[in-house]
Amino acid sequence: MGTTRYFDLAYFDFGDQINSPVSIQKEINRFVVIDKQLYGLYNVFGNGVIDGWAVEDKGYLTSTGIAISISPGIGIIEYMAAETNIPAAMNFLPANSIVDIYAAIDPTTSRTRSVRFLSFLTSAIVVTSFVRLARVTTGSNNILSIDNTVKD
Repeated sequence: MGTTRYFDLAYFDFGDQINSPVSIQKEINRFVVIDKQLYGLYNVFGNGVIDGWAVEDKGYLTSTGIAISISPGIGIIEYMAAETNIPAAMNFLPANSIVDIYAAIDPTTSRTRSVRFLSFLTSAIVVTSFVRLARVTTGSNNILSIDNTVKD
C-alpha cells in the first residue's frame, strides 16, 4: 500500500488486500485527514459570498406579492461550499418593512452545494449561521431600496 507525498494518505495498489483491518483503518484515516484539511481551508477564508447572489427587484403582482430575484452565485456557508446556477425568486416579502435576505445551508449542501434563501425582519433576529446577501426596504406594494453592499 502506498501513501501520498504531503499528507501520507494511504492508497491502494494492484494486489493490495482492501478488506484487512489495517486497510479499513487507513481508509478511515484518509477521510478524516481530508475532512480536517477542507475545514481548515474554509476556516481561513471564512463564511461569505465569493461571487454573485445579487438581489434584484421583481416588482409586485397579486400572485407573487412583493418579489425579488437572487442571481446565481457561489459562497461559503458554515464552512461548506455552496452554489446556485440559476436565479432564485422570493415572493411575498412583508410590506412596509426592512428585510434582510440570507443564504443558508440545507440538509444536502455538503453533497450538492445547494442552498436555501431566507428572509428575516431586521429587528426580529440576529443570524450568525447564515450569509447575508442584501437588505431590502419595502413599501406598501413595492420595493423602495435594495442594498447589496451589506453582503457578508
